[in-house]
Amino acid sequence: MLPGAEGMAEYRDLGFHAVEALKGSPLIVVVGPAVGDVVALAEALA
Repeated sequence: MLPGAEGMAEYRDLGFHAVEALKGSPLIVVVGPAVGDVVALAEALA
């Protein structure tokens, strides 16, 4: 148990974590390729 998380209903709620993970998934699709492009460009210039 993390300090300060005692008594939080969401702490053990798998459905809460699944929904929040799905909300963040589109960010992975956008940020992942963008970061990959930056790294590839940095490698090409190095």
